[in-house]
Amino acid sequence: MKDVLKNKKATSGISFGIGFAFLYFSTLFQDQGFGKQICESLAQVFFIAIPVTFITSYLSDCSTENLIKNFLPICNKCQQYGLIDILDCFPMEDEKFRNEFVVSKEFILVMNDGKQFFSNNSELIDKRLKNEREINVILLDYNNSKLMEILTKKNGHEGNYYKDKIADVIKYHLSNDRIHVHLNSFYNTMAILVTDNYAIISLYREALGKGKVPHFVFKNNGSDGEYAKILRDVKELYNNRSNGLDEKL
Repeated sequence: MKDVLKNKKATSGISFGIGFAFLYFSTLFQDQGFGKQICESLAQVFFIAIPVTFITSYLSDCSTENLIKNFLPICNKCQQYGLIDILDCFPMEDEKFRNEFVVSKEFILVMNDGKQFFSNNSELIDKRLKNEREINVILLDYNNSKLMEILTKKNGHEGNYYKDKIADVIKYHLSNDRIHVHLNSFYNTMAILVTDNYAIISLYREALGKGKVPHFVFKNNGSDGEYAKILRDVKELYNNRSNGLDEKL
């Protein structure tokens, strides 16, 4: 960049020199004829237009350099991780993802209770089941009284709020032989949805109350990407679950 700057300065200096030369030539003409006008016009070009062009070009080069310096590393990291989008919610209205939801062989969902998700997406779940695809769901273990007590207090509820809520979700939304429900006795730090081509993670807020959280969408970009790590993580959680619900409530 320093060499480029030196070249631009030299070119601007030459441009001013040529401009002065044409200005001098214009004084040699005694009248306001065509030759004098041409020299004055060329002097203006070399005095103003060419330096402005080079200054604009220099600023553009600086912007490009800053763009590469500040954003290219971020883009490289996103590509390495396979991060392709950040959304406000699970992309259940996106036609491509809806199709993925229905036909994907791999399907694992991790949530605390999942009530809103299953209520809002019952149509897609029915389509997946009719397509003879299975659904693997990991929810919090409602039989773990300490875990239920902590979660209930944390979110400002009372009594058996989450115990009853999770039990009802399993009973009314997940009572199908193709839906395999497993319970996690430890707190889920995030909601996760994994299909053949995508893994989506959504963090839970720490403080009381609900609010929008970013949903990070990772594509399946091979064994070194984040998708593969998320898939291994949820499968290990799935295989080491505290309790499988082989019989429905």
